[in-house]
Amino acid sequence: MTSPKFTQKRKLVAWLDRSETWIDCIGLACLTAYILFRLPSLIFNTDPATGGDTGSHFWALWALANKGIPQGTLRLWNPGNYLGEPLLVHYFPFPFLAMWVLSLVLPLGMAFNIGTVLAPITMPIATYVCLRGLGTRFPAPLLGAMASMFFLFNESYTMLGGNFLSTFAGQFAHGYGINFMLVGLGVFGWEIRKGNPPFFSSLAFAGVFISHAYVFLGLPVAVVSVALFLQEKGLFFRLKNATLSLSFATLLSLWFLIPLLSNSPWTTAFAAPWGLEETLKEAFSKIFLPPYIGLVLGLICLSFIRKLNCRASFLRKEVSIWLLPIGTYVGLYVAAERLGIINARAVPQIMLFVLLIAALVFSFCLHRLGGRVFAWLVSLPLVFLTFFWIQDKSQNFESWANWNYSGWKSKPLYPNVEALSKKLHGDFSMPRVIYEHSPTYNAAGTTRVFEMLPYFAGRATLEGVYMQSTILAPMVFLLQAEISKAPSCPFWKISPCPKYNLGSAISHVKLMGGKELILTSAEILAQARDTRGLIERDTFGIFTLFELRDSVSLVETFREIPTFLHADLSEIKLQFLEWFQKYDGKQPFLVASVDKRVMQTPSAWLGSPECRAGVTVDFNRIKLTTDCPGKAHYLKFNFHPSWKANTGDKTFLVSPGFLGIVPSRPDVELTFGHDPLWKASSYLSLFSLLILPICYTGLSRRYRKVKVKVNGV
Repeated sequence: MTSPKFTQKRKLVAWLDRSETWIDCIGLACLTAYILFRLPSLIFNTDPATGGDTGSHFWALWALANKGIPQGTLRLWNPGNYLGEPLLVHYFPFPFLAMWVLSLVLPLGMAFNIGTVLAPITMPIATYVCLRGLGTRFPAPLLGAMASMFFLFNESYTMLGGNFLSTFAGQFAHGYGINFMLVGLGVFGWEIRKGNPPFFSSLAFAGVFISHAYVFLGLPVAVVSVALFLQEKGLFFRLKNATLSLSFATLLSLWFLIPLLSNSPWTTAFAAPWGLEETLKEAFSKIFLPPYIGLVLGLICLSFIRKLNCRASFLRKEVSIWLLPIGTYVGLYVAAERLGIINARAVPQIMLFVLLIAALVFSFCLHRLGGRVFAWLVSLPLVFLTFFWIQDKSQNFESWANWNYSGWKSKPLYPNVEALSKKLHGDFSMPRVIYEHSPTYNAAGTTRVFEMLPYFAGRATLEGVYMQSTILAPMVFLLQAEISKAPSCPFWKISPCPKYNLGSAISHVKLMGGKELILTSAEILAQARDTRGLIERDTFGIFTLFELRDSVSLVETFREIPTFLHADLSEIKLQFLEWFQKYDGKQPFLVASVDKRVMQTPSAWLGSPECRAGVTVDFNRIKLTTDCPGKAHYLKFNFHPSWKANTGDKTFLVSPGFLGIVPSRPDVELTFGHDPLWKASSYLSLFSLLILPICYTGLSRRYRKVKVKVNGV
């Protein structure tokens, strides 16, 4: 017979279980409400957000919603930037797919605005799901969600990813990747503890793969770490689930991963190393003082715990899970320059995981010092104390959010941009518009405002937000430096920026298919007015529009036999860059990857002055019309091996990265995306998605049989 004392204790435990669940729900609701309270209602603006890179990202969403999905593809060739670039091949598609889904019921601009902040709004919930799924005791999941708030509102950096200021600056994809990773690890832990097959974790990990590369580089180690240290079920079972989960996630993501990897030779690596001193400054921001103090006090408390087995079990089971991922991202930080990536993008994951360790240690010590009731009593007060601390330490949040989500039309220089765009309005078949880079453009919404000329004016320009997307990117920014008093110089590691010299830049402007120039600074304007090859057309506030006197074509024939290259692609890219730096309109072109038969036909390379050729350009398509079939043409568009001509004519590579072809007919249509690997990977991912429920059903039956056998029934 059960004693009254035992019955009363059971009732108390059941009451505590229920009350802890309610405290978790109230705490999470308060954390989310605090974020929503601080965000301006302007996020519901139908005008898309501006600020940093954010404004330029809207063009990718517009193209996906209006051109890609209606054509049944997620991989677009965008003719508006970088002389043509593959969209959502090098950059990550999931955030834009989420925004497109929202746009089915909301205006596109509003869907974009909400999509940019969706990840940070839900990060506390994702953190809670992670720690709860891994089986940590109350109040660790809630304290972990609270710790994520320090991460989100940290203002020590603005471009590394994950926090709000990085999100406002345009790094919103990073937050999606972190959320999927957290949710996936939590669900993976729950599947192990329940003895279930890794179905839902596979879906979450696939979300990491298609959200951000800097997160998924450390994902496999994080999954294996959970399998090694969770200490539920058997080690073989845990490792088997880890293998299955990562395998299914990879198969589901192949439609993106294979094109990403196969496209990587046709991109430009961008490594901007941060020094250790600079990184430590970011990592030890004042906003992190409370969790760091909690971590130190917790470690001191741990050292005084007499039950060594209890302490060792906690460290091994809960803390050790995060040490391997932290070590992995530290390794990526150290090796980033060799890998051609930005080392500081590994820092957000390290910071967040350290904060989670602090939450775990502090929660454990609350239990050891005061017991379960004490932990229950202090949890919600800690949440509200967090709000006061964060409010004091995040001074830029409101101003950045209001600036972004008030949209383009509220900015002081927007009327000038609008008038200029009307003047320039046209299509992608026209020569390109090139502009001076200037910090004064921020008054139009962002210094990158003219990357949106394809949206504002329907015209192509050279620069874009995805700087690594093509092999022509370094040349684009070299030309920018030649016509700008304050160039951005993102590829200074590859090639130092030259001093501005508009007179010598004219040959590069013609080469890159530019016709109009937007100039601002007094020094550049003075040079432009002294340059015989330019005509001043009009002024729009701080913007002055110039035009080349000479006509410009986006397709030409060769005037002399080019120099043929036989090196590998990495060497060819270096030779193209060197050629561009010296180009003044007289040098012969460099050509690679051309058919031997064509290469050995001199007449194909000597186009006559009477040759007339033109192009009609749209997304994923270039139509070439020429009266000189059989002659080699170079199209001033970025080369990519997936271009295919309807005539069967082979394309080749022309300096500084153009698309070459010898058309066999007067009319040739080239279409983008013809890569057998791309198609095969899409079919394989679709097949995997269809068979995953079948595999899940089969594995569930097998797992149930194992449970029955283990239980001896």
